[in-house]
Amino acid sequence: MLVRFNDDEFDAVRRTADLAGLAVGAWAGEAAVRAADRTEWELGMSRREVLRQLVRVRLDVALARRVVAEVGPAAGGAAVTRPLDDVLARLDELIDRAVDDAPR
Repeated sequence: MLVRFNDDEFDAVRRTADLAGLAVGAWAGEAAVRAADRTEWELGMSRREVLRQLVRVRLDVALARRVVAEVGPAAGGAAVTRPLDDVLARLDELIDRAVDDAPR
């Protein structure tokens, strides 16, 4: 198999392989095998982008919760804010896990 990189791409691959403690060819082989086991969605979105989207959704839900709380009983009050609180807690868990699992 022949793989071609421009200079900038090769430098990035070499740096990443060095960080992993592997030769460039070994790292590229492992990356290819990992990629072959993933779905198209996983390949299409970086961990950083997923985290960015989670934070954006969390901000939107927090804003919706604040509006519902301000409107109060007319909007259903606690019957609506409790599920939103559950969604916020779950988003916090997902964000924390994504940050904890992020490569350093």
